Amino acid sequence: MLNREYKSSLFADLFSDAKRGLSIFNALMGTDYSDPAELEIATLKDAVFMNRKNDVALLVEMRLLMLEHQSTINPNMPLRGLQYYADSMDGYLEKRQLNIYGKKRIKIPAPFYYVLYNGREDA
Repeated sequence: MLNREYKSSLFADLFSDAKRGLSIFNALMGTDYSDPAELEIATLKDAVFMNRKNDVALLVEMRLLMLEHQSTINPNMPLRGLQYYADSMDGYLEKRQLNIYGKKRIKIPAPFYYVLYNGREDA
């Protein structure tokens, strides 16, 4: 049985390294960061109750770059991107102990969502 996720796993492993992650962040965002310590890997892990994970999520300052690798066409990728972003914000808020029910306005990172498709069908 062929593992349909092997390319996606390889993609995620490749860009989950801080140095390579920063390189792809700079390339797609038009930035020139040089210190990998500025990069936070914010990729969602597969949670049983959500059954969702994204391939790569990279956070620098207030920009969240989310990358998805697809080998099949899925017309619902914009909706999935929105769900990934919402789930990422849950983790962002929890990690920083921010309370959305408090009286102080919380600033959150701007999302940038890319789907990289390499399938055989015309998209």
